[in-house]
Amino acid sequence: MGLPKASCAQPHEQTVIITSGLIDFILHRMKSKGLSKRQLAVETGIGRTRMITCLKEAQDKRRPFRVDEIDLILQILEINEVEAFLASEMLSNSDRAFEMATGDADRLIGFLSEFIQGLPEVVIDLVHRLEGLEWSDIQPAYGRRLQSTLVKFLKKEFESAVALKEQAFNRRYL
Repeated sequence: MGLPKASCAQPHEQTVIITSGLIDFILHRMKSKGLSKRQLAVETGIGRTRMITCLKEAQDKRRPFRVDEIDLILQILEINEVEAFLASEMLSNSDRAFEMATGDADRLIGFLSEFIQGLPEVVIDLVHRLEGLEWSDIQPAYGRRLQSTLVKFLKKEFESAVALKEQAFNRRYL
């Protein structure tokens, strides 16, 4: 992970304000793995009381984690940097944050994480391979156009998946 590695016993480590969305996702992941705050404290070496105070359900009662503590927690819960970023963005800045935190956040974040990981390398390789294409040709506005194209593609793919599920249901029950 990109966060600095350090022993959580070092009191001089800088505390970080972690978005409520990331903490909510950590709590969600803990629940899905059947891991309590006390068990996570043991796994990470972070004090039990500190773990409990930092992971309170009520956002306004949470204490901030140190960078090294968050790094340990993300490692134990197998949350990569991309997933952490997505959780932070999606669950903190969305009108649907509660729905996602209690619903299928893990699936959506996993889906988007798989898509994003490695994408920069693919784009770099593509630019190098296409004769006549230069970095000055790449414009930020292309990102929005690509997003629109991708959404149309996903819509078709998801509609196909729904149709297949419906066909399977009809064959089985009708």
